[in-house]
Amino acid sequence: MTFSIVTLILFSLLGNTVLFLLILTKAPQNYFKGLFLAYILFAIFWILSNLWLLLSPNIFSLKLSYALAPVTSAFAILWALAFSSPLKPIPKLALWPLLLLSISFFLFCFHPTLILKNSAVFDVNNLAYGPLFDFYGIFLIGLLLSVIYCLGKNVFKLLGREKKQALYMLTGASIHILVIIIFSLVLPIFGNTHFAFLDSPSSFIFILLTAYAITKHNLMDISVILKKSASIVITGSIIVTTFILIYLGTQPIPILQLVATTLFVLAASFFAIPLQTKLITSAKKAFVKGYYESDKVLNHISSLFKAETDQRTMFLTLAYALDEAINFDKIHLVIGRRVEDEQLGHFELINYMSNSKTRELGPIKISDTALTLFGSYSDSVMYKELDADQQKEVAQWGADAKSIVLPLSSPEGLEGLIVLGERSNGKVYTEKDIKFFNSVIAVMSAFLYKLTPYEKLQTEFMRTKQQLIEQDKALARTEKIASLARVIQEYNHEIKTPLSILGLTVRRLKSGDDLEAFKADMNQLIARANDIVETTLRISKPREHRDVPVNLVEVLETALHQFPPDGVQLIKQFETVPNMMGDPDDLHILFTNLFKNAYEAMENGGTLTVHAFAETDNYATYARVDVSDTGTGIAPENIERIWDPFFSTHVTKGRGLGLSLAFRIAREHLGSIQIESALGQGSTFKVQLKAKSG
Repeated sequence: MTFSIVTLILFSLLGNTVLFLLILTKAPQNYFKGLFLAYILFAIFWILSNLWLLLSPNIFSLKLSYALAPVTSAFAILWALAFSSPLKPIPKLALWPLLLLSISFFLFCFHPTLILKNSAVFDVNNLAYGPLFDFYGIFLIGLLLSVIYCLGKNVFKLLGREKKQALYMLTGASIHILVIIIFSLVLPIFGNTHFAFLDSPSSFIFILLTAYAITKHNLMDISVILKKSASIVITGSIIVTTFILIYLGTQPIPILQLVATTLFVLAASFFAIPLQTKLITSAKKAFVKGYYESDKVLNHISSLFKAETDQRTMFLTLAYALDEAINFDKIHLVIGRRVEDEQLGHFELINYMSNSKTRELGPIKISDTALTLFGSYSDSVMYKELDADQQKEVAQWGADAKSIVLPLSSPEGLEGLIVLGERSNGKVYTEKDIKFFNSVIAVMSAFLYKLTPYEKLQTEFMRTKQQLIEQDKALARTEKIASLARVIQEYNHEIKTPLSILGLTVRRLKSGDDLEAFKADMNQLIARANDIVETTLRISKPREHRDVPVNLVEVLETALHQFPPDGVQLIKQFETVPNMMGDPDDLHILFTNLFKNAYEAMENGGTLTVHAFAETDNYATYARVDVSDTGTGIAPENIERIWDPFFSTHVTKGRGLGLSLAFRIAREHLGSIQIESALGQGSTFKVQLKAKSG
C-alpha cells in the first residue's frame, strides 16, 4: 500500500512541477500568473513534506506539512480572487491581513506546543494537539472554502471561455479541497488518520483539470497542442490515477471496493476513447491566435440570441462572442436607449473589457449627421473610410486608425454601434474579416427586428406599401413620358426640315422697308419654332448621363444666380448635405426649372425658400432639397398632371416641359420629386436625390 501511495504522490509532484514550468515559460506576464505560480510552488513544497512524512515519519515533517498548508491556501485564495481580473492587483486591505495570518500560523506550527505538541515517541496515529489547533483547523477550513466560493462566484459572473475555465478550476479545486478537509482535518480529530495520505494525490485531479483548461480553453492565454500520442498518455494517466485512488479509498470496505472498481472499469471502457479524442488540439486553433471559423461563430451567435429579448444584453453578448472568437485589443459599444414610449432617448457608451467585464462611460450625444450616416450603412465601415469630421466623432467612442465600426439597425432606425479595435494578434483586417462582420450585422439586424413592436411593424409595412404605390405611379408616368417622347421626336424631325427650308427662303428675299419687317417677324417665329424643337428633343433624346462627384450646394447657388430678385425675397437654408454622384449639368437644369416655375408663380412678388439637408429614408441616405414659393399654388385636380409634357398652369408662359424634364432627371439620379401645394398659398417641391454610398 505504501508503494501505491508513494506512486500517487510522485504523480502529483510531477504534475505540479510540469504545470509550474509550463506557466512560467508560456503564460504572459501578469498579476494572476504570479499568484498562481506562488500557489503551485508552495503546493510542491507541501507535497514534498507529505512524501517525506510518508517515507520517514517524524514530527518535523508533519509540522512542515501543517505549516505549508495555510500559506498554500492563502495564495490559492489570492489567485481565485484575481481570476476574473488578471491584470488588476488584489486590494492591499485583503492581501496583507491574509498573508500575515497565514505566516503567523506557519510559525505557530513549529512551536513545541501551540498547534502540535512534541512528544518523545512520534506516532502519527496518536498525536497530541495544542491549544491553537482548533483555531488552526477553523482558519484553514475557512481558507479552503473561500477558494471554492471565489471560483464559484467567477463561474456565475463570467461568460463563454472564461466561464468554462473557471468551471474546470472550480471542479478540480473543490475535489482537492474537500479531500483535504475531510481526510486531513475532520477525521483526524476523531482519531482516524487512515485516509490522510489522500490529500496530496488528490491535487493531481486539480492539475489534470487545470491542464485541460489550458489545452482546450487557453487558460492564462497559454496555447498548447496535443497530438494523438500525447492524448493517449494523458488519458491513460487519468484512468490509472483515478483507479488507484478509488481502490485505496475503498480498501477498508471490500464489497464497496469491488463495486466501485468494477463500475469504474466499465465507465473507463466507454469514455476513454471519447476523452482521448477530445484532448487532441487543432494545430491551427492552438498556434494561430485569433483564428476563427466564421460559419461556426455565426451559428454560435444565432444560438445565443434565440430567446433574448433585451437589446442591451444582445449587444454585450455579441461583443463577448466576437472577442472570444477573434480577440481584440479593445471593444466599445454605443447602445441606443429607449424611453417609456419606445422612442430613442439617448445613446450610452460602454467599454467592453476582457473576461466579459464592462465599464459604463455614460450617455453620449451623437450628431444628426452621424445618425443619418451610420443609419444608412448595412455593412461595416473602416475608420480610414470616414472623412475627417466623422473620424473625429467616432474617435470619441474609442475608435482609432485601426478600428472598424459595425452599425446595427432595426426598422426603427439605428440601434447602436460596435467599435472594434485592433486584433490582438496585430494582423490587419482582411476581406474575410469584413465579409464576416457584414454577416454578423445581417444576423444581428434580424434579431433586432424581432424586438420591434407589432404596431410599428404594421406602420412600417403600410409606409413601404405606400412608397411602392408612389413608385408605381412614377414608373407609369416615366413610361408615359418616354412613349410621348418617341412621338415628339418623330414630329420634331418632320417640323425641323420645313422650318430650315423656310428660314433659308426668307433670308434670300430681296430687301425693302416692308420686306425687312416681314423678314424680322418671320425669323423671330422660326427661332421660336426651333427653340421648341430643341427643347422637345432634349426631353425625348437625352444626352449621355455622366456620374461625377457633385457639390449640390454649388449647383443650387449657380442656378439661383440666374434669377434676379425682381420683387422676390430669397431665403437660403443650406445644412450639411451628403456627398453624391451625379451629372452637374442635368442637376442644374432640374433646379433651374423648379426656380423658374416658382418665379412664374409669384408674378406680384413673394418669398422663395430653398432648404437643402440630409435625410434618411428606409435605411438609405438622400440629399433633400425643398423649393417653396408663396405663389398662386396648384389646383388639386392638376397636381397629378403637372409632370405631363406640354401641360402648364401658366397660360402665357412656358411650354409645359420644364417639370417633365425635372422629373426625369430626378429619376435618373435614383431620386424623386414630390409636391405639396395649396391654391392661393403656394407650392413646395421636395427633391430627394440618392447620396453617394460608403
